[in-house]
Amino acid sequence: MGTKLKIWKQGPFYPNLGKKIIELPYNVSPGPADLRVSVDDASAPIDPLGNFLDFPYTSEQLDAIHTFGVMRSLIDIYDDLAGTLIVWPWNTEKYTSPLKAIITQDGINACYLADKHTILLENFYQGQEKIYQCQSTDTVIHETAHAILDSLKPHWRKGDPLTKGFTESFADLA
Repeated sequence: MGTKLKIWKQGPFYPNLGKKIIELPYNVSPGPADLRVSVDDASAPIDPLGNFLDFPYTSEQLDAIHTFGVMRSLIDIYDDLAGTLIVWPWNTEKYTSPLKAIITQDGINACYLADKHTILLENFYQGQEKIYQCQSTDTVIHETAHAILDSLKPHWRKGDPLTKGFTESFADLA
Protein backbone atom coordinates (compact mmCIF):
# COMPACT_ATOMS: atom_id res chain seq x y z
CA MET A 1 0.00 0.00 0.00
CA GLY A 2 2.31 2.81 1.17
CA THR A 3 1.90 6.37 2.38
CA LYS A 4 1.66 9.60 0.40
CA LEU A 5 3.07 12.88 1.70
CA LYS A 6 2.87 16.40 0.28
CA ILE A 7 6.21 18.22 0.50
CA TRP A 8 7.79 21.36 -0.92
CA LYS A 9 9.79 20.79 -4.09
CA GLN A 10 12.43 23.23 -2.88
CA GLY A 11 10.89 25.15 0.00
CA PRO A 12 8.31 27.93 0.34
CA PHE A 13 10.92 30.55 -0.65
CA TYR A 14 10.46 29.26 -4.24
CA PRO A 15 6.66 29.39 -4.40
CA ASN A 16 6.62 29.05 -8.19
CA LEU A 17 8.01 25.50 -7.80
CA GLY A 18 5.17 24.55 -5.45
CA LYS A 19 4.72 21.19 -3.78
CA LYS A 20 4.76 17.60 -4.92
CA ILE A 21 3.31 14.37 -3.66
CA ILE A 22 5.74 11.59 -2.86
CA GLU A 23 4.72 8.03 -2.17
CA LEU A 24 6.73 5.93 0.23
CA PRO A 25 6.31 2.18 -0.35
CA TYR A 26 5.49 1.48 3.31
CA ASN A 27 3.10 2.69 5.96
CA VAL A 28 4.06 5.69 8.08
CA SER A 29 2.72 6.33 11.58
CA PRO A 30 1.20 9.60 12.77
CA GLY A 31 3.81 12.17 13.62
CA PRO A 32 5.01 11.32 10.96
CA ALA A 33 7.38 8.58 12.13
CA ASP A 34 8.59 5.09 11.35
CA LEU A 35 11.26 2.78 12.71
CA ARG A 36 14.08 4.69 11.01
CA VAL A 37 13.07 8.37 11.19
CA SER A 38 11.01 10.49 13.56
CA VAL A 39 10.33 14.18 13.97
CA ASP A 40 10.52 15.17 17.62
CA ASP A 41 7.31 16.55 19.13
CA ALA A 42 5.48 16.13 15.82
CA SER A 43 1.79 15.45 16.04
CA ALA A 44 0.55 15.33 12.46
CA PRO A 45 -2.28 12.82 12.15
CA ILE A 46 -2.74 10.69 9.08
CA ASP A 47 -5.69 11.62 6.91
CA PRO A 48 -8.67 9.24 6.49
CA LEU A 49 -6.87 7.42 3.64
CA GLY A 50 -3.68 6.86 5.67
CA ASN A 51 -1.69 9.65 4.04
CA PHE A 52 -0.33 13.12 4.88
CA LEU A 53 -1.94 15.18 2.13
CA ASP A 54 -4.73 17.74 2.49
CA PHE A 55 -5.81 17.29 6.09
CA PRO A 56 -6.19 20.64 7.93
CA TYR A 57 -2.63 20.65 9.29
CA THR A 58 -0.97 23.40 11.33
CA SER A 59 2.19 25.02 9.98
CA GLU A 60 4.25 23.04 12.53
CA GLN A 61 2.67 19.79 11.35
CA LEU A 62 3.34 20.70 7.71
CA ASP A 63 6.99 21.37 8.62
CA ALA A 64 7.21 17.93 10.27
CA ILE A 65 5.64 16.23 7.23
CA HIS A 66 8.01 18.00 4.85
CA THR A 67 11.09 17.22 6.98
CA PHE A 68 10.14 13.55 7.39
CA GLY A 69 9.36 13.16 3.68
CA VAL A 70 12.65 14.67 2.55
CA MET A 71 14.67 12.60 5.05
CA ARG A 72 12.97 9.31 4.13
CA SER A 73 13.24 9.98 0.38
CA LEU A 74 17.00 10.47 0.63
CA ILE A 75 17.46 7.44 2.89
CA ASP A 76 15.45 5.32 0.44
CA ILE A 77 17.68 6.47 -2.43
CA TYR A 78 20.83 5.48 -0.52
CA ASP A 79 19.24 2.15 0.50
CA ASP A 80 18.66 1.44 -3.19
CA LEU A 81 22.20 2.49 -4.15
CA ALA A 82 23.75 0.37 -1.39
CA GLY A 83 21.51 -2.59 -2.16
CA THR A 84 20.69 -2.90 1.54
CA LEU A 85 19.14 -0.89 4.34
CA ILE A 86 21.37 1.79 5.83
CA VAL A 87 21.77 0.95 9.53
CA TRP A 88 22.31 3.82 11.95
CA PRO A 89 25.67 3.43 13.73
CA TRP A 90 24.07 3.69 17.19
CA ASN A 91 21.77 0.72 16.60
CA THR A 92 22.63 -2.76 17.86
CA GLU A 93 20.84 -6.10 17.89
CA LYS A 94 19.24 -5.20 21.22
CA TYR A 95 18.75 -1.45 20.76
CA THR A 96 17.26 0.40 17.83
CA SER A 97 16.46 4.07 17.69
CA PRO A 98 15.42 6.19 14.72
CA LEU A 99 17.25 9.20 13.40
CA LYS A 100 15.37 12.13 14.95
CA ALA A 101 14.76 15.55 13.50
CA ILE A 102 14.31 18.29 16.07
CA ILE A 103 12.80 21.55 14.86
CA THR A 104 13.42 24.38 17.32
CA GLN A 105 12.28 27.98 17.44
CA ASP A 106 15.53 29.61 18.42
CA GLY A 107 19.06 29.42 17.10
CA ILE A 108 20.64 29.77 13.68
CA ASN A 109 22.09 26.35 13.10
CA ALA A 110 21.32 23.18 11.24
CA CYS A 111 23.50 20.23 12.15
CA TYR A 112 23.79 16.48 12.60
CA LEU A 113 24.39 15.52 16.23
CA ALA A 114 25.62 11.92 16.04
CA ASP A 115 25.80 11.40 19.80
CA LYS A 116 22.12 12.40 20.09
CA HIS A 117 20.99 10.54 16.94
CA THR A 118 19.54 13.83 15.82
CA ILE A 119 19.34 16.35 13.04
CA LEU A 120 18.82 19.77 14.59
CA LEU A 121 16.98 22.33 12.45
CA GLU A 122 16.72 25.71 14.15
CA ASN A 123 14.43 28.53 13.05
CA PHE A 124 15.64 32.11 13.29
CA TYR A 125 14.91 35.69 12.27
CA GLN A 126 16.81 37.46 9.53
CA GLY A 127 15.64 41.01 10.00
CA GLN A 128 11.84 40.78 10.12
CA GLU A 129 11.70 37.51 8.19
CA LYS A 130 11.59 34.18 10.00
CA ILE A 131 13.76 31.51 8.38
CA TYR A 132 12.60 27.92 8.77
CA GLN A 133 15.54 25.62 8.12
CA CYS A 134 13.23 22.59 8.19
CA GLN A 135 11.45 23.97 5.11
CA SER A 136 14.65 24.00 3.06
CA THR A 137 14.88 20.77 1.11
CA ASP A 138 18.60 21.40 0.60
CA THR A 139 19.28 21.83 4.32
CA VAL A 140 17.32 18.73 5.35
CA ILE A 141 19.07 16.66 2.66
CA HIS A 142 22.50 17.97 3.68
CA GLU A 143 22.07 17.06 7.35
CA THR A 144 20.47 13.69 6.55
CA ALA A 145 23.42 12.92 4.27
CA HIS A 146 25.77 13.41 7.24
CA ALA A 147 23.84 10.71 9.13
CA ILE A 148 23.94 8.38 6.12
CA LEU A 149 27.69 8.82 5.66
CA ASP A 150 28.18 8.30 9.39
CA SER A 151 26.36 4.97 8.97
CA LEU A 152 28.56 3.95 6.06
CA LYS A 153 31.87 5.25 7.51
CA PRO A 154 31.33 5.85 11.26
CA HIS A 155 34.88 6.93 12.07
CA TRP A 156 35.16 9.55 9.36
CA ARG A 157 33.21 12.06 11.46
CA LYS A 158 36.13 12.12 13.90
CA GLY A 159 38.83 12.10 11.22
CA ASP A 160 41.47 14.58 10.21
CA PRO A 161 40.53 17.94 8.62
CA LEU A 162 40.67 16.56 5.06
CA THR A 163 38.31 13.72 5.95
CA LYS A 164 35.95 16.14 7.67
CA GLY A 165 36.10 18.33 4.57
CA PHE A 166 35.14 15.33 2.46
CA THR A 167 32.12 14.63 4.68
CA GLU A 168 30.96 18.21 4.09
CA SER A 169 31.41 17.81 0.35
CA PHE A 170 29.50 14.51 0.40
CA ALA A 171 26.60 16.16 2.23
CA ASP A 172 26.66 19.13 -0.16
CA LEU A 173 26.42 16.84 -3.17
CA ALA A 174 23.61 14.66 -1.80
